[in-house]
Amino acid sequence: MPLEERSYSGKFFRPRPEVLADPQDQLFLVATPWGPRSTAKKTIQVIQDHFLSSLEDQEATSPFPTLSCLSAAENNLRTSLQIANQNIYREDNRNEYTAGVELFAATLKGNELIWAQVGQPAVFLSRPNSPLVPLNTPIDMTTDFAHKKNSLHPLPQTLLGIDPSVNLTSQSVRLHLGDEILLLSRSTLPPSLFSLSESDRSVDAVSRVLAKSDSEMPFWIGKIHFESVLS
Repeated sequence: MPLEERSYSGKFFRPRPEVLADPQDQLFLVATPWGPRSTAKKTIQVIQDHFLSSLEDQEATSPFPTLSCLSAAENNLRTSLQIANQNIYREDNRNEYTAGVELFAATLKGNELIWAQVGQPAVFLSRPNSPLVPLNTPIDMTTDFAHKKNSLHPLPQTLLGIDPSVNLTSQSVRLHLGDEILLLSRSTLPPSLFSLSESDRSVDAVSRVLAKSDSEMPFWIGKIHFESVLS
């Protein structure tokens, strides 16, 4: 799953994510550190280790309840995030908050993309001959203060590791040949983003649209291509 990514600094600070793209095991992780970068790196390692071990031993007992409405892969992905959440809380935040991570984790099973996440990035489906489709658009806390021009510093609303339990989102979508997934971490999304034609959805083109809409607002953009796994 080839990945393109870019960060734009703007006027305010937004941490650049740590990214893992493993085409062999079809696992993709985006971990945005709010605190030490080492926490994001450790989180990626914990999720990768548990998820891959669950593939090798499908009879292993999960430390968390499985959801009957989800597939085995979806449950394994959710469990991996829950284990990472407890790891951060126990090692970094038990006595005081020192670290948190926004996390997007995805895997591909056949032509089905399965993902679980806490916080940003927003997830969009870019399909040939179709408008950009929002699949999940988490907000950050700047939405609560949007009427104040001086309150544009990115501030996450939901993080891994700040509580022993975590409220995570899990979803899936069936991909077609030519489909791409656009990931975007940004406080707000300009209307012009949704009017982009298929030929204008490259990382470069979308970056220009976002920077033009508000040159002070930082963002991170990533794009996953699926030609090699869906052809």
